[in-house]
Amino acid sequence: ATLREFKATNGLMLDLLLEHAECAQLALTPASPVVGTATAAAPPPVPAAPQTQWQQLLDFVTARPELRAFIDAGALLAEANNRCIAQYLVHRLADCFHGVVFFDVASNAWHVLERQGKCLPLAQAGQAERDCFVLFDDSRCRGADMKLRPNAVAALTMGPGMTKDKLMQAAGRMRQLGHSQRLLLLALPDVGRQVLEHRAACGGTLDSPPTSSQQWVVVPPQLPDDEAAIPT
Repeated sequence: ATLREFKATNGLMLDLLLEHAECAQLALTPASPVVGTATAAAPPPVPAAPQTQWQQLLDFVTARPELRAFIDAGALLAEANNRCIAQYLVHRLADCFHGVVFFDVASNAWHVLERQGKCLPLAQAGQAERDCFVLFDDSRCRGADMKLRPNAVAALTMGPGMTKDKLMQAAGRMRQLGHSQRLLLLALPDVGRQVLEHRAACGGTLDSPPTSSQQWVVVPPQLPDDEAAIPT
């Protein structure tokens, strides 16, 4: 494709985002261990394993059964490996999901972790992507093509310094966005605040919460692809 064609495609994807994406601001808390006091009669309490922010994020996702994929363009799951994420997800998803599709870096191939615990390469598994929850890690937000259901909704994370090109490529994992598929954009409070401040500097306001994707996706179609879509 020519540069002109690429820019036109990027502009079309931005229009689709503005029309077919909703957004939510995440409120994750830092993990902290349980604090207790030992006495002569009782041993010290066993600290509960603190829930990490990536686990809180996945709990947010699994509480929304309409979501069928997670596109981690903002790298909010970077502290955990894909297999660990799939293991955390598989028993927290609704029963309609047959498993979790993820990219196994060690074998350089897509795998399916089934609810029964069996993990097989996608090419050998008897499960179709459309019947599973699909995880696109940060590196798979470009080029990966999964056959999701026509009405699938995916969560897409946004991070500081994300370029317009990366955002558009990540949204492009939803091949039928604009027809029947939709996106839920997710960002931590600092990113949401930065976007609102940037929006105010461009003539918007700061006094309204980010209730629509128009308030978050503030990148004009003509913005060069190597410039940040989200301020750093």
